[in-house]
Amino acid sequence: MDNRKTRWGMALMAGAICLILMTGAAQAQTIDVETISHYDVEITVGDTVHQKTTVTLRNVIDKPVVPGIGEFRLQTYSPTRIFFFSIPGTATAQPVEVKNLRAITSDGKLLMSRVTEGEEYTTIRYEIWYPIQPGKELSYILEFDSPDLARKGILFTNIAIPVASDLPIEEYSVTFSSDQHLVYQDGASGSLARGEIAFASAEFSALPLPEVGLPWSVVLWGLVLAAGIAGVVWYVRRETERKES
Repeated sequence: MDNRKTRWGMALMAGAICLILMTGAAQAQTIDVETISHYDVEITVGDTVHQKTTVTLRNVIDKPVVPGIGEFRLQTYSPTRIFFFSIPGTATAQPVEVKNLRAITSDGKLLMSRVTEGEEYTTIRYEIWYPIQPGKELSYILEFDSPDLARKGILFTNIAIPVASDLPIEEYSVTFSSDQHLVYQDGASGSLARGEIAFASAEFSALPLPEVGLPWSVVLWGLVLAAGIAGVVWYVRRETERKES
């Protein structure tokens, strides 16, 4: 077993309100000994949100490496709202409820894992002590449920997943599914250099709306706001004309 344990990590975010960070607890190095060849996230939105993340690590040096300890840190941000509008600068951090956690390798080996909840975030910690031989890969799966990963409104449900890592990600994909209609999706695949971040987002609705290139929640409330402004302008103009007549 190589004494030079790797330092690696990744970040995810679910819902516009939820931040997930993961960092390895191994010895820091300036040269990557691993890379992430595939990073796949499957999101199923229902009464709660089911998240399944599959990560494939590749050993890129000529000696065995051991991943070690990894963490997800989940954190929600809940701003003060007036009707449907959030007040900037009022968001407070809160932990995320995690249920039914499962951490395994792709060939079914159970990984030691646990969930702890702090004042501002929830931590999922897991351990991988299986060596990866030179040029070989190891895949692992993290799977859990949470009621806090999506932002649900009257007509729409929105969710956003950030993808990031302190290792290069050669290829990532995020897929969204729900019993409702998918009316918007963006940023669902790509590649990332170490330290870069990308966001995959989706919007679902009970209404069978066409995709218009923007979230329908933004389009709808934009139309409502425009109609309100037009109504005010019409009223002011009418009153002005009445007083002048």
